[in-house]
Amino acid sequence: MSTAQPIFPEKKSKTQASVSRKRKSEADPIGAPPANKPDFYIGTHPLEYKFKQLWNASFNPSKYPNIAEELEAFSHVEFVCLDHYKSGCFGGHFEGAYTAWKKLDSWVGDDFMNQVKYWYDNDVEVSDEDAERWITDTIENILDNIGFDYDEPKNPAKRKRDEAKAKLDQMFKVARAEPAKKKRVTKPYKCSKCGQPKKGHSCKGPKVPVALYIPPPEPEPKFAVTRADFMQYKAYQRFSALGLPQWFMTDDKKASEIMNKYGQLAAYYK
Repeated sequence: MSTAQPIFPEKKSKTQASVSRKRKSEADPIGAPPANKPDFYIGTHPLEYKFKQLWNASFNPSKYPNIAEELEAFSHVEFVCLDHYKSGCFGGHFEGAYTAWKKLDSWVGDDFMNQVKYWYDNDVEVSDEDAERWITDTIENILDNIGFDYDEPKNPAKRKRDEAKAKLDQMFKVARAEPAKKKRVTKPYKCSKCGQPKKGHSCKGPKVPVALYIPPPEPEPKFAVTRADFMQYKAYQRFSALGLPQWFMTDDKKASEIMNKYGQLAAYYK
């Protein structure tokens, strides 16, 4: 279903709201002042022939199994539109029509029904022009998207006039549409020389790439005897009771370095 947000006109004062709430009651003989008739109800809309066919089909939706649920939803939407046409307001019959429409969970008239629900719940005073615009746009959208197989009008001259009028109306809608807003640049402009943001900087020339420091490889060990081995042997020299290190008995190369290169090892492992 569509997720279009409702339009929020100004709310009425408490006095106006109470009057409007009273006029919503079916028992009120006065009602709201009659609205101007939308095009579909006075025979001037170019798609009126489609509207009549779809309205008649909604009385027997089982005859059209592919769109039976859409036709039933259309009947509830049209009931709300017709109620406004007759009484000039979305009155006491709206709650029942909305509940029945809501159970179908259909896309048919979803924007319109949710908008009227907001007006109704919040006692919003809606002008006749706004209501008629919503009704006309909603019916046009349903006629174009419901997937009903319409019979073309028999009078070809009237059909051409209707098509020409529809095209002219579409041209007027496009002409009245607001121009698209230019996209604002959100990224900061950068200097072409140094690459820094232009705002508030004085260019000092292009950046000089700094070479990455690559540490030299570690030198290979000079002796087989490690520092730990040498410290262990020195501890043996101080305390002979500890005995010779194990590696001295098993590694001839280390033992040879201790015996022949002791001075060099002492200087290397200061």
